[in-house]
Formats: sequence, structure tokens, C-alpha cells
Amino acid sequence: MHMDPRTITNALLGLALWAASHVVIAQDATRAREQFAEGEHAAAAAEWEARLEVNPFDPADLNNLAVAKAAQGDYQSARELLQRAVRLAPDREDIAANLARLTDWMDRQRDGIAPAGAHPALREPGARVVPPEPPAPWPRRASAQGRR
Repeated sequence: MHMDPRTITNALLGLALWAASHVVIAQDATRAREQFAEGEHAAAAAEWEARLEVNPFDPADLNNLAVAKAAQGDYQSARELLQRAVRLAPDREDIAANLARLTDWMDRQRDGIAPAGAHPALREPGARVVPPEPPAPWPRRASAQGRR
């Protein structure tokens, strides 16, 4: 079988471009993780968003962007991204766990409910996440006032 040299050249160029794009995408992921670790959450989010422009159906990138959005305080966007990631990869337990934790935290914030590990007084029905004001200090005794 004889192939036209232009067809072979085009196929090789296509393969080279594909390989180069995957190297760049991998480098972007590394850069985004480094930026996030350094506290540059907005820059990391921009990197994850750029990756999602290439492949909007990557559940790992959706998860990572959600984490960056949550770190910036954009919890609603983070939850929507995680919901999409779970739909795309229902078997990814890590992504499902992130969605569950974020949803639970958002619900508790909305409802003013303390987390499970909070002091027992805060877990009672109707208890607020913020504890009540502490009682006024006890009056000092005259003998204790001179001992400062």
C-alpha cells in the first residue's frame, strides 16, 4: 500500500500537535496546583478554567476548579462545579465526598447549625453556631485586686 507523502506529513504533524498540547495541559495542571498551594487561588482558578475550555468534561479539573472557587469564597459556584463533576464521574468517591462536605457545610451555615464535632451545647436543637456571650466576670474581692 502506497501513501501520499503529504498525507503522512499531515498525520505526523497532527500527532506532534496533539502530543505537544497534552504536555502543555499537564504543565498547566502542575502550575495550577503550585499556585493553589502558594495561596494564589484566583490564579489557580484561571488555570483550571483554561483547562476546562479545552475539555469541559474532565471531572478532575471540575473538582479542582471547585476547590479553588471555594477557597475564594465562591461556594455556590464550587457546589455547581462539583455537582457537574459527580454527574460526569459518579464512581469518583473523592469528588462525591467533596460535594457532600461542601453541601453539608453550606447547609449548616445557612441554618446556623453547629458541626457534628462542636461542643454538645451547640448541637442542641435551635442552638446557634456562634455561642452566646460569656457571662459577666465575677466581681473581684478587695484582697485580690491588690495582687495583680
